[in-house]
This record gives sequence, C-alpha cells and structure tokens, in this order.
Amino acid sequence: MLFWKQFPFIRLTITLIIGIFGGFTCDSIPDPPSFLIIATAGIVFFVFFFSKRISYRFRWLSGCFIYILLTLLAFRITRQQNDIHSPSHFANFNTEGLCIADIVEPVVQKERSTKIILKVIAVKSGGQWKKTFGNGLVYLQKDSLSQSLFYGDRLLLRNKFTEPGQALNPGGFDTRKYLKYKGISRQAYLKQGYWKVIGKNTGNPVISMALSWRNTLLDIFRKNGLRGKEFAVAAALLLGYVDEIDADLMHDYSVTGAMHILSVSGMHVGVIFLFLEKVLGFLNKKRRDILLKAILCIVLIWIYSLITGLSPAVLRAATMISLVIIGNSLRRNPNIFNILGVSFFFLLIWEPNLLFDLGFQLSYIAVAGIVILYKPVYDLFLTENWLLEKVWSILAVSVAAQLSTLPVCLYFFHQFPNLFMITNLIVVPLSNLVIYLGIFCLALGSIPIVSYLISKIFYFSVWSLNAGIHFIGSLPYAVTQGIFITQPDMILLYFVILFAVLFAFEKKKKWCFLALFILLNFNASLLFQKVKAIENARMVVYQTKNSFLIDCAGRGESFLAGNLRALDDAFFLQGMNKFHSSIRVKEKFRMVMVPDVVNSNRLLVKDRYLKEQHFIGYWDKRVGMISRKLPSGFSGSVKLDFLVISSNPKVTIRDLLRNFKTRVVVLDASNSMTSCKRWKEEAAGLGLKCHSIRESGAFILDF
Repeated sequence: MLFWKQFPFIRLTITLIIGIFGGFTCDSIPDPPSFLIIATAGIVFFVFFFSKRISYRFRWLSGCFIYILLTLLAFRITRQQNDIHSPSHFANFNTEGLCIADIVEPVVQKERSTKIILKVIAVKSGGQWKKTFGNGLVYLQKDSLSQSLFYGDRLLLRNKFTEPGQALNPGGFDTRKYLKYKGISRQAYLKQGYWKVIGKNTGNPVISMALSWRNTLLDIFRKNGLRGKEFAVAAALLLGYVDEIDADLMHDYSVTGAMHILSVSGMHVGVIFLFLEKVLGFLNKKRRDILLKAILCIVLIWIYSLITGLSPAVLRAATMISLVIIGNSLRRNPNIFNILGVSFFFLLIWEPNLLFDLGFQLSYIAVAGIVILYKPVYDLFLTENWLLEKVWSILAVSVAAQLSTLPVCLYFFHQFPNLFMITNLIVVPLSNLVIYLGIFCLALGSIPIVSYLISKIFYFSVWSLNAGIHFIGSLPYAVTQGIFITQPDMILLYFVILFAVLFAFEKKKKWCFLALFILLNFNASLLFQKVKAIENARMVVYQTKNSFLIDCAGRGESFLAGNLRALDDAFFLQGMNKFHSSIRVKEKFRMVMVPDVVNSNRLLVKDRYLKEQHFIGYWDKRVGMISRKLPSGFSGSVKLDFLVISSNPKVTIRDLLRNFKTRVVVLDASNSMTSCKRWKEEAAGLGLKCHSIRESGAFILDF
C-alpha cells in the first residue's frame, strides 16, 4: 500500500481511463446528470477543507469521492465529444444539403485524391443555417485547387456524407471502427464543383505557422537534391511528413521492427533535446541562466513537435521531456512513473480519444518497459570495453522495448521481427546520424557550397539506412508472420511477462510458478483455438471489384476459385492472408474460373473439393454458379446450400427456382446495383434469403 502511494497520478490516470472507456463504449448508459456531478464536487470540496474534523478512520473518503468525480467528468466529456446521437451533430441532418466546415488537420495528398479532415460547423436545413459539431473525413477529386488547400481553410460543400463502411471481407480493414476511434463519424468523396473555399486561416494560428514552417523545410530538402525514398524517409524521420512513403518502404521497415523510425517519436524528440542540451550548455553556470535554458528548451521542443504534426508519440515525448526539464531546473528528481502518469493524465484530458490511438498506447508501453526492464537486462552483461558497452546498451534498450510491446504487437500486427536486435544495431546509430545531419542540412540549406556537401552526406546516410533495412528485411526468416492471438491471450501474455520480471527481480519461486501457470493457460488457449479452427470450415464469396471469387477454407487448407486477378490488389490480398492465418490455413490451392466458359472437366482435389461444370462441392456443401445466362438441362431436383449469380444474367429468381432448390441466393460484386435491387425485391416476395455482396460485403457460410 505504501508503494502504491508513491504514484498518485497513476491512480488518477487509471480512474480517468475508466471514465473515458465507459463514455466511449457504453452507449446504453445515459450521461451522468449535472446535479450528481455538482453534488460529488461539493462533497470533495467539503472533505478537503474540513478534513481535520473528520475521523482518521474515514480519511479514505476524500480519495474515493475524488475518483468518483473524475470518472463522472471523464465519462461526460468523452460522451459529449463523441455523441453522434446529439441533435446538434451534423450527421443527423439531411445528407444532400449544404454545409460549412473547417480543415482541422494537415492536408494529405494521395495519388488520385486529396484527403482532408473537416470540422462541420454549420448545416443548411429547411432553408436555415444551423450550428453543428462533429468531424468528417473527405476525399476530394485531385486537381490544382484541391492541391492548394491548407490547414484552417473554410469550405462550403455539398453534404454528401455517409456512414463509413465496415470490413467488407473477412480479415479486411474495418474503416468504421478505425474512424470512430479518431472521433470521425462520417466520410464523403466530392468531385470538382461540389465544394469551394470561402475562408482562410480559421484554425489555430500557432499550428498554421508551424505547418508553414514544415513546408518551407521540406522545400529545403527538395532543393538540396533529396528525391524518392530518401526524401520520404528524411521527411518522415525529421519532420513527421509521411505522405510520400510507399508500400515497399513500409514493408521493409515493418518486417524488420523499425516502423517507429518512419514517424517522429520519443527517440527523435530525445535526440533534439540532447542536441539543445549541447548547444545551450553555456547556460549551465548561473541560476537565472539555467531557468532561461529550461524555457528555451521547452519552447523549442514544442515548436519542433508542432512542426512534425503533434502525433500521439510526439505529444507524449514532448510532455515528458518538458516535465523532466522543469524538474531539473528546480533541482528536483521526480519519479519517472509519476512523470508518465502526469503526461498521460493531462493529454487524455486534452483529447480523450487518444486513449484508443495505437501509437499513443505503444509509446507509453515502450517507455514504461524500458524504464522497468532496461537495468535488469543491461546488468546481465557487464564489460569495461567501451564499444561492447555501447553495443550492449543499444541491445538492452531494444530487448526491453520489444518485450514490453510484444503482446500488443502480436495482437494488432500478427507478426514478430526475428532480427529486431540486428535492426536496432543499425537503426539507432544511423538514425541519430541522419537526424543530426538533417538539422545541419536544414540550417545551412541556403549556403551554396556548404549545403551541397552536407546534403550529399545526408543523402548517403539516408540511403545507407534504407539499404540496411532492406537487406535485413530480405534475409531468410527475418519475420514470423501469421501470428494470431485474442485479447484474453494478450492479457495472459502480459501477466507471464510481469511475473517473469518479478521472479528476475526478487528470485522468489511463487513468481516463477505463477508465470509458468499462466503460460500453460496461454498455450492451452492457443491449442483450443487451433483445434476449433481445424474442426470448422467456411465458404466465402468475397467482395471484389466486378468479379467472382469464392474461397473454401478451413481445416488447414484453402481452395480459392474464380477470377484470380483480384489477388493483384495488395490491400485485398493482405486481408485475405490475415483471414487465412486466423483460421490456421497452411495449404492453399488456386483455380482460375472463366465466367463465359463452362469447364466440363471434373476437378477433384484431396476428396474434399470438387469442381464440376456449374457446381462446387466442399465437404458436404454444394454451391451453384450462374453466369450471364441460365444453364440448360437442369430440373428443380438440384439441391444447393446457396446459389451465386454473376455478371448480370437475364434471369428471374423464379427461373432459378425452377432449376435449383436453394436456401440462399448470393449476388456477387460483378452484378449491377439495378439488377441486385430487382432480384432482392423478387426474392423477398418469394420468402427467399438474398445476400447482395455489393451492399453487405462478403457472404460467409460457416459449418
């Protein structure tokens, strides 16, 4: 209990998290009434000012009421910020009217569109302008006008917002859930002529100025000859500009465990802080100069954080370093866990939705892991050799960060970088060198000869970083992919790590036994999931672009048939591979089926998968496929589990039922919306279940 009292802000932060989580997820619970919050605040006020008259036995009452008040306030604030059901939320007005909105985040230029985040401040409804709130994601048709947009511009646009779609295929990306965590409830795509700029500089002037500075600094990189992947990495690493990172770069840095390099994070802010410490070291003599140095460091770090876009990891690092600077200038030595708690607490008060940002979570978990685990890992190998000591120090930090974030990374990314220690031996020194050279390149970018020499060295250092990462990523067994664990598994794994660390610290057998016991439960959970995946199977008709693709998957194998050109879409292929990994698919068979050609040859694979003419059989399930026209020679005696209609055949549902007996009709994505609507209406009149993949996503039959 005494140990717990050392960390008051961690206790307050836990209470705040409970309130935010409740306000975000518990839609059925009404907002706490104002009188309850006021009454609780009054009790806290009374207990605080009259604590001397209260018996010592009831000293815990003040803390309890503070926690209750904080939970209620966090719940209320979170609900108000994300309450899509509020009458004032723009989503509750007509979808075809006009609206006025401000750009509230940096504009992102995509290959074929311009991406902007808007805060809708007014909607025209019933001939009147009504004040609203809420954020929306908009993609604009790319042209010279959309490319000139900037943070803070005010737009008048046609309100064509729709609800974000959910994952259309198993393993696919759930856009609705992702945007909800970002506080975005609606999205739209607008062509040229559906919007126009009606105002400028409506945003925060400090952020506008910082983004203008970032654009100026990016131009310095471009003028000094940085192009392609080198420009993309340099801009991301130093300035937080990630718009030009391509899929190949993303893959290389992902499989090697170096993704944190491609976004400005705590390491980058720390390097800037050390640089400022060196440059302003002459201010360490007098008390007044030390305070001046602290103010300068804090101001410059926050200016840098603003320029890089104030990502969650940067917010965490800048807040923590500011607190450390304040503590050092006041000759205090604050506990690092209290600093973590204070920064976490105030950042969540400023923006509750940060709680659900994965980068924000990983940033704090990694720092906490390094603080707890670095010293024990470092002490495993002590040496007086300077070089070995530096190498081992880097490895110790890498192991501590990787171990602390392992369960979360396995749960979200389903892969483990096997060579992460080798990667960090290259990444840490090279990235530090790149940051320092980048600072000199930006500072001296206008001096002709000096800028040329520094830019060439800078370019070579970034090229070396990319080349090293690519080489490691291309090595055999560089990454283990297809790892799937559930949320309970993730929690169990954290308990295993916790008890293992306690055993390493205290050398008590009980921690070892607890770690082994939970590890046994973790393995039992994985085994249960594997057995369940082996026992079950499913047939999936995917949502693909104007084509037919069916997947008979389960029990360790997958039979994929149809138009395999859909696999050329890297985004779709990634989702399908994720789905296969989640059900433990090891063997994959792929068969091309051309819609206009009837394959009369009988194809039998492993006694489980049968393809013959217009039918697919998988175990005891049978599927019929109709493409372009109704096949002849069938009577109503053919029984099917479901029937797939492709390529707009000129048939009616009654025609199909005269030939086949089926429980479900599936309309794949190659059919037009008009045909799908007609067939659905006819099926409803006949009492037949009809699934339109265009509207509802992939059709899945579990058995």
